[in-house]
Order: sequence, then structure tokens, then C-alpha cells
Amino acid sequence: MPKYTTLFFDLFNTLLSVGDVPEHIGRFTADVLGLDHEVWNKACFSSDHEITKPTEHEQIIRILAHSIDGAISDQVIMDATEHRQRRFDYALSHVQDDIIDSLVGLRQSGLKLCLISNASTAEVSAWGNSPLAKLFDHVVFSCECGYKKPDWDIYQYALQCCEVLHSRAVFIGDGGSNELLGANNAGLTTVLTRQFSKSHRLDKVKQQQGKAIHYEIEHISEVQNILKLNR
Repeated sequence: MPKYTTLFFDLFNTLLSVGDVPEHIGRFTADVLGLDHEVWNKACFSSDHEITKPTEHEQIIRILAHSIDGAISDQVIMDATEHRQRRFDYALSHVQDDIIDSLVGLRQSGLKLCLISNASTAEVSAWGNSPLAKLFDHVVFSCECGYKKPDWDIYQYALQCCEVLHSRAVFIGDGGSNELLGANNAGLTTVLTRQFSKSHRLDKVKQQQGKAIHYEIEHISEVQNILKLNR
């Protein structure tokens, strides 16, 4: 009997990158708002960004923008919301072929695939149009389940959905939101994937979560070999 039966994947910066969406599709939200990128990203990962219940996109952008600069106008917020929505929708519908091929191969080997993603409502509104949707047995979005990474509850919820013991499951992600630390605390084997990570961000993930990382890969095509799933 194989040691692992179920693979849990993160979504953003693991299977796709919103940051790599062409500018003609939509400008970076920070640029539309006239804000520093790091300052905006920090706000997006703050408690001001509600990701554990359904939300309205423009209201979310207004709350986050005004937490930085209360003078940003409604028109600018509306424009930023439209650009941001186009970027997320495009990223979900234009997943790299090599990512798709790797997931198909894992499924064909008999593994169960599950997604665990921190996301607000608008960020995953185009999920049904994504080529990824048909490849996962279960999908756990924080805005739908009421839990978020790295909290223990979201991993337990996902394990229950898949009817699998933590000892038979693996979590694969880029390390955002301390997700590898959370997965390790929940008893899952963890794999850090570097494909969409910038070097400075990767260094921070390793510094903060290093002891919780069991394996490290450049691309998810390496998952099968590094975990010896085909032996």
C-alpha cells in the first residue's frame, strides 16, 4: 500500500501566478490606486482583508485602500477593482500547460487531489472556468468554509472532506500565509515549491518555516519522484 494517497495543493503562487498576468489584461492594483506595491501587498494579507466569508469585491478594495490612504476616490477604487478582477480571472483561466500536465499525471497515478486556498470571493469567482477545476476531487476556499491557513481547522476540514488520515496526506505550496507551518502542525508532510517565488520571498519563507518544510522542489512535476509515489 502506498504511503501517501492524497495531495493537498495551495493555489496562488503554487499552481498559477496573478503577478505574471500581462498588463494589457489589467494593471497592478497598487498602480491603479497610486500606492507602493509592498504597502498594498501588506494590506492584502492583513486582517482588513476578509477571506473567511462571502464578500463584495469593490467593498474589499475600498476597505484595504482606505486603510492606507483615506483620500483615494470612489472612481479610482472602482477602476482598481475592475483591473484586479480581470487579473484574477485571467490567471485562473490561463494556467500553464506544464502545471496541468503534472496534475493530470498525478491523478492518473491514482492519487486524490485537493485544493486548499486562502481567497476572498472575487479572487476565485472564475474558478468554474479554470482548467484546474476538473482536476481536483475537493476544493476548500477560505471564503466558503470559514477557515483560513495557517489555522489547524482548515487542514482538518480538508482531511475530513477527503476522508484521509493526516499521515497519508501531503501539502504542497509556496509557503504564503505560513501555510507549510500550519500543515506541518496538522500532521501533514509538507513540500515547498519554488516555481513562482521571488528569491527574497523564498528566503523569508525558509527563515520563518524552515523546520516545517520536509521537501523542496522547483516545479510540481518533481512531486512524484521526491515523494517516491511511483514506487
